This record gives sequence, structure tokens and C-alpha cells, in this order.
Amino acid sequence: MDEDLISYSPLIKLGDICNIKKKSDSFDLVVCGWTLEFVTNINKAVNEIKRVTKPRGIIAIGGMHHPKNYYSTKNNIRKKNYDRKWHASIENIFKLFGISHKDCLFKSEINVKDKDTRGEVVVIFKNKKG
Repeated sequence: MDEDLISYSPLIKLGDICNIKKKSDSFDLVVCGWTLEFVTNINKAVNEIKRVTKPRGIIAIGGMHHPKNYYSTKNNIRKKNYDRKWHASIENIFKLFGISHKDCLFKSEINVKDKDTRGEVVVIFKNKKG
């Protein structure tokens, strides 16, 4: 998709992930990176992503895993726990999109021994619609 809420590039159109101004089944590929954590109506955003993605089209979701104790440390004093409406994890992405490990084309998850550190989470899967 070529939309974002804030951009300095003339190639990016500003838009709202909860109200995407595109027809259903418009895209073969939708990439949503490091965005869902800040969306106030995450279910609506997920439904919009699925709506604009063609049946069996590819959806890529990326986010930052933040351990529960992250905000109580000096790692990021500027951020508060309430800044993030949702926390990225493989399990949370699966739950939101109604998918499982077998549905994934690619996933990069936090190692169990690293659950107490920050890290990137990425899941790529086919849209189950259709």
C-alpha cells in the first residue's frame, strides 16, 4: 500500500489504516510494518488490511517485541507503557489474523531465552479470505 499517516515523501499518500480508501481485493501484497502497535482500533485495522488484500494475497506484518518489564527500565524513558495499544508477538499476530504456524510463509520470532529483551517480530502469510 502506498499510504501512511505521516510522511515526508511525495510518493506516499497520507491515509488511515482503519479506513483505507481502496477497493476490496486491490492488492496482491500488503506490508504493515511497525504500525499496529499504535492503532487504537486494531480489529478495524486488521479487517481493513484483510479487505484490501486479494484472496490468497500476501500480508506481511512487522512489529517490535517489548518485554513487559521494558518500560520500567531506563531503556526508553521517553516512552510509557500506555503509548502502545498492542504488543507485537507471533502469538498476537496469529490471534489477530486468525492464522497458525502452518499458515506462515515466513516468521521471525523472539527466541524463548530472549523474551526479556526487545526484538523484531515479522510474520508473512497468505490472506485467508476467499
